Amino acid sequence: MYARIAPRWPFSKVRLAAQTVAREVERRVPDAATSRWWKEEREGVFVDFNQNAKDRTVASAYSVRATPDARVSTPLHWDEVPDCHPDVFTLGTVPDRFAEMGDPWAGIDDAVGHLDRLLMLAEELGPRKRRPKAPAHGPAAGADPPSRSSRSRAPRPGTRRWPRWTPGATAIPPQPTCCSPPTCWSTGCAGPVPSGTGSGSTCSTCRPTNVPRRKS
Repeated sequence: MYARIAPRWPFSKVRLAAQTVAREVERRVPDAATSRWWKEEREGVFVDFNQNAKDRTVASAYSVRATPDARVSTPLHWDEVPDCHPDVFTLGTVPDRFAEMGDPWAGIDDAVGHLDRLLMLAEELGPRKRRPKAPAHGPAAGADPPSRSSRSRAPRPGTRRWPRWTPGATAIPPQPTCCSPPTCWSTGCAGPVPSGTGSGSTCSTCRPTNVPRRKS
């Protein structure tokens, strides 16, 4: 939904007004709409006030979307909204629609809105609760555990697929070998370099000359 407003307010006020719309819609129809941030806490349609943010981009009216049927972002009249469906408005149908009925947004600049009442309502509702760091109830039952980086030194699948895409490459780059751990650990050597790790350390007596020292 787009609402044409007079260019009188800074970004912070416009965003506050959008938040207030979401909160008021949620208050009026709590069973159908929500302004809750976390998906786990939502029930109903999310009124996404975060589209009013500094890093957001929008698809302009009559822009073609990247869908197989080339759907078009199409302005509508209010009486069309209840029965419309996105797959009706495509690159093959919208040009004829435009030629027949014109642009529903043709007079949008003649009906400029104001934020005064919304900003007054924002004061009545009070400050919005800060965005939580995480859902209070934790992950949903049965959900996969959060991912954690693996510290395994086993070769990763990518090191095996890479040679197929890069002719002449080896699956795992050759690593310098080191003397046996019992004879070198006392001098600071980590022993043989584990296969497939791409890293390792050796002592000064068994380091090949072509292997640079690791910076501390």
